[in-house]
Amino acid sequence: MSKKTIYALFDDKEPLFIETVNYCFEMSKLSEIQILEDESLGTLEKIKRILIVLPESYIHIDWRKVYAGKDKFPAVYGEIKARIETDWHKTIELIEQRIEEGVIKPISIPVLKAIVQATFEQFWIVLN
Repeated sequence: MSKKTIYALFDDKEPLFIETVNYCFEMSKLSEIQILEDESLGTLEKIKRILIVLPESYIHIDWRKVYAGKDKFPAVYGEIKARIETDWHKTIELIEQRIEEGVIKPISIPVLKAIVQATFEQFWIVLN
């Protein structure tokens, strides 16, 4: 696609980047839905798979540049942070279910969430 075509759809880079971020996270969400609906998986396996679900397209993103660009494109950075920090309810439900069943030791969900988020953020930085 030519630059002219892209800029016919987007006024500048920031809305284009935000749309790209949204697309990547929607692909991740689709993977999560497939995992949740897979009746062949037990709850513990679903938790494991959801916590590591990253679409293949993430491999091609240079996350160092994303974080380096937070001053130049604050809305893009904000969208990424918001997406990472939200929409945990299904994962939390699965974890709470396993805790109630005695399969997982009781753990502070906010602490677990913070650990997973920080791990992903550091993983993305190191990976690229």
